[in-house]
Amino acid sequence: MDGRAGRLGIVLLVGVGLLTLASCVADAPPGNPTAVAGDGQVTVSWTTPIGDTGALVTKYKVTPVIGSVAQTPVVFNSTATTQPIAGLSNGTAYRFRVHAINGLGNESGGSVLSNTATPTSAPAIAIATGFDHSCVVVAGGAVKCWGYNEFGELGNGTTATSSIPVRVAGVTGATAVAAGFAHSCAIVAGGAVSCWGYNGHGQLGNGTLVDSLTPVAVSGIVGATAITAGTFFSCARLSGGTVKCWGRNDSGQLGNGTRVASSTPVTVSGLSGATDLVAGRAHACAVVGGAGRCWGLNSSGQLGDGTTTSPLTPVVVSGLTGATAVSAGQEHSCALKSDGTVRCWGYGVGGELGDGSFTSSLTPVIVSGLSGTTAISPGPDPHTCATVSGGAVRCWGRNPQGGLGNGTTVASPIPVSATPLPPAATLSVGDGYSCAVLVNATVWCWGANANGQLGNGAFDDSLTPVPVSGW
Repeated sequence: MDGRAGRLGIVLLVGVGLLTLASCVADAPPGNPTAVAGDGQVTVSWTTPIGDTGALVTKYKVTPVIGSVAQTPVVFNSTATTQPIAGLSNGTAYRFRVHAINGLGNESGGSVLSNTATPTSAPAIAIATGFDHSCVVVAGGAVKCWGYNEFGELGNGTTATSSIPVRVAGVTGATAVAAGFAHSCAIVAGGAVSCWGYNGHGQLGNGTLVDSLTPVAVSGIVGATAITAGTFFSCARLSGGTVKCWGRNDSGQLGNGTRVASSTPVTVSGLSGATDLVAGRAHACAVVGGAGRCWGLNSSGQLGDGTTTSPLTPVVVSGLTGATAVSAGQEHSCALKSDGTVRCWGYGVGGELGDGSFTSSLTPVIVSGLSGTTAISPGPDPHTCATVSGGAVRCWGRNPQGGLGNGTTVASPIPVSATPLPPAATLSVGDGYSCAVLVNATVWCWGANANGQLGNGAFDDSLTPVPVSGW
C-alpha cells in the first residue's frame, strides 16, 4: 500500500469509528426529565444521555404529551439541558419526553415521561380595554391581550384575532398597560414605554407611521409612571407629574398648543404635578392638586369647562375639587372624589352621566346613589362603570350589547349592578363591553364580543360577567 492509500485507510477507519460512536450516542436517551409549570409554559430539565458525556449531542427534541397523546415536538438547537416550552394552555396537564440528536442527525430513544405539570395563569395586576381588544399585566411583568388583531394590537407577531389571551412578544417588567382603538402601550422596566399595533397617526411614538405587530420603543420616554391611550393618540405621565403625548392631534388632543400630529412625544403645555391621567376618544384629562384639567375635543362639553370650545392646551374643569382620579370616554368624562362620590360631564343622552337624566352637561354633575367608590372607567361606547367598597361593580349609560352587566340591554341613567360577579379590585370599559380584575386576581368581562374581546373563547355577547379563559 502506498502512502496515500495508507492515509486513506486511516481516514476511512477513523470516519467509521466516528460514525459508529455518534450513532451509539444517539441510542442513549436523556435521563431524569422534570417539569416545572409556569404561566402558559413549562420549564423542562433533564440529564445528558446516560453513559455519555453528551459531547456529540448537538440538540434536543422535547415532546409535550397530554394524556397519552403526543403533541407537536419542540427542537432546541442547543446542548442546554433546561429549556422553557412556551405556548401551552393554562389549566391543561402535560408530561414531556426528551430525545437527544447528534451531529449526524441521529435521534436517540426517548426518555421516560416527566412528572405532570399544569401551567397556570399568573395573577392579573392591571387591565386596559380598547374598542374591541383587551390587555392585562400579570405578576412578573408579562402582558397578555385578546380580541381583534387586524393591525397587530395583540402584540404577538400576528394579525390573527384571538378569543383567548395571548402573550405580547418580548415584554418584560411591565407595570401598566393601555389600549386604544387598534394599538396598545405598556410601561416596561425603567419607566420606558413600548407600543404596538396601528400607527397611522404616529400613536406608537417611535418616529414612524408604520404599524408594528410587536412592541416598539417610544422615543425619549423615561421615568413614565402612567400610560393611557385614546383612539389614535397616546399619553404618558412622567415622574414629577409632567405629561407627554403623541399621535393624532386634529382636535388638540396632544395639548401642546398646536393641531399638528406628532409621531414622537411632545410635552403638554402648562401641566405639572399631575397625579392621574386618562385619554378619551380625542380628549384627555389629568388631576392636578385635586382639580381636573382637560384638553382636546370638546364638542359635547367633555372638558367640563362650561363651553363646547376645543382648546389646544389644558383648561380647568369647572367646580371640581378633591378629585383623586379621572377617566375619559368617547365624549364624556368622570372624576372620583376623595369622599367616594363621582362626578361626570359631557355627552349624556345615553344616560352615561349617571345623574338620572338622559341629557348632556357642560359641567360636572353628581352620579346618583353612588358612594364608597374606589375606581371608575368610562368607555368609548357611552357607558361607565365603577367599583365600590366591598368590590361590587356598578355601571350606567347605554347598554345595547350588555355592557352594564345586569342581564339586560336596557340603558340606565343611574348605576346598576353587574352581576353575578365576585368582588372586583379594578376595571376598564371598552366599546360596548367591560372587564374587571377581581380581588382574587382573575379577570371577568361582559357585553359585546363579536371579536373575542371578552376573552372567554367565544364570540357571542354576554349580558352578564363571564371569566376570561386561562384564569
